[in-house]
Amino acid sequence: MNEKLLTYLPYILPVQEQKIDDTVIEITAKHFKAQYGKLVCELLRDIKLMPPQYKYINPTELGHTIAKIHEYINLTFDYCHVWKIDNKWHMISSGKPIKNNDLGGLLSQLAKGDVNWQQFYTKQEPQPEIINKFVVAMTFMSLLILFEKLVTRVHTFECNEFFNLNVAQLFNIVDATNQVNMYAALFNNRQSRRKGAITRANLTKDVKANIFDIVKKLGLKAADADKINLGATMARVKHEYEQNTGKAFKLSDKTLEKYIFDALHNKNCS
Repeated sequence: MNEKLLTYLPYILPVQEQKIDDTVIEITAKHFKAQYGKLVCELLRDIKLMPPQYKYINPTELGHTIAKIHEYINLTFDYCHVWKIDNKWHMISSGKPIKNNDLGGLLSQLAKGDVNWQQFYTKQEPQPEIINKFVVAMTFMSLLILFEKLVTRVHTFECNEFFNLNVAQLFNIVDATNQVNMYAALFNNRQSRRKGAITRANLTKDVKANIFDIVKKLGLKAADADKINLGATMARVKHEYEQNTGKAFKLSDKTLEKYIFDALHNKNCS
């Protein structure tokens, strides 16, 4: 962990009437809080370091707040492992990165984009709700990295009549980047949901087609779906479905009933 980054932490926290001697850090912090202040407050509230009704950290709690964030960041480096596959983030808390040093097996599954995390990691939670704390800690680390880069950039600006304008323009770029990231995240999320919906639709279509074939194969009639015989008919269809696919019928009985009725109606109309 970069200890220098943590020295910037007080400057991104919501501290009222904060006195900062360094002019560059002061103006960078002002613009930074304007863009990310709400996010920082939400992060602090999420891990119970700032009451919901507060807009600023109580000065007497500042030291405790900083210490806790340090603690969560240290835990994150020790216990959190994160990957991004097909625009989805995967996380696990573990003190042992890879079981039996099976790096080859992990890389093989990563290449296929379908990882059985429990096969490779021993889950370990040193604190309650640790994954949520990891997310907060990593967000703080990302904010600190960004803040440090912005401070470094502002240091290159000449202290003349254009200084404030140049800083404002820099943060306009940051704001534009945030807009791109927001809409890109929305797009990726929509794509993921669409792919999931298409997969589910195709699965449902395949299951229904199987049931239609089974109804035809068993030579079922309307009488097999009346109140007296429906239960036994559904059991027969489920058994045949498992024999055909090697998998149990996982949809509801109501859905199976509908598929049987649809298949019988289809057969009668043909």
